Amino acid sequence: MLLQISDMHARPGQDLVGLVDGIAAAVSPYGRPSHVIGCGDFGFQGRHTDLGARFMRQLADRLGVKPPQIVCCPGNHDIETVPNGEKSFQTYHREMTGLLQDAARAQPVAANIYEHDGTAFLVLNSAHLLDWAHGHIEMSAVKRLTMKGDATLRIAVVHHHCIPFDEADPSHIANAYPLLTYLEAHGFHALLHGHRHMAMTLRLHTLRIVGVGSVNYPPAANINNQFNLIEPGERLLRFRFIGDAQSAKGAQGDWVCQKDSW
Repeated sequence: MLLQISDMHARPGQDLVGLVDGIAAAVSPYGRPSHVIGCGDFGFQGRHTDLGARFMRQLADRLGVKPPQIVCCPGNHDIETVPNGEKSFQTYHREMTGLLQDAARAQPVAANIYEHDGTAFLVLNSAHLLDWAHGHIEMSAVKRLTMKGDATLRIAVVHHHCIPFDEADPSHIANAYPLLTYLEAHGFHALLHGHRHMAMTLRLHTLRIVGVGSVNYPPAANINNQFNLIEPGERLLRFRFIGDAQSAKGAQGDWVCQKDSW
């Protein structure tokens, strides 16, 4: 069972410990996840990635999930501008190294394969161009990768969404078609993403695309902050935070689960 979260957008002063407590309590009846998947945007506008990484570490600890069971990719909010004016993932790499306990796996490369406990994760950096305007996949890097072939489950993890949602937002993966045809041809079961701050889903023959909203956007009454529990091939459990309209900013409320067949 995979726990999918995205768009933490961590900032100082937020009650991230309370958020960890709420998610852990909501997940508890369903058992311990095999992996925790972070689909990018750990910080906000190039800052506070350390707070997002700390949140991930605290959540993993509460769930009994070890560093090898955590899978992360960067998002556009993880791009920072360093003092010389250049853009980089310098802080992201440092913080993910601490979170994953693996400097090589934390590298924000264009594409990487990580195999663990029978699952092959294709980890993609859709922000590798350091461009906030849209996502992009370096398909030549993807095609150079090799998998051992003995993984029973194949999951792709990326930040940006593949399918445009409306004309006002052109930030989707610009070259999504070759990515999707590659995933279909290589037997991937799911593509997990964030970025759009909304639940998105699409079935393509054997491939399921699952988008999740932000887990931690500034609270307001009835905002749909989200996370997913996924049993590939079986079911998708979508959790939405329903804020209490009587509280000042909707900060009080409940995580409500909606079940969806695969």
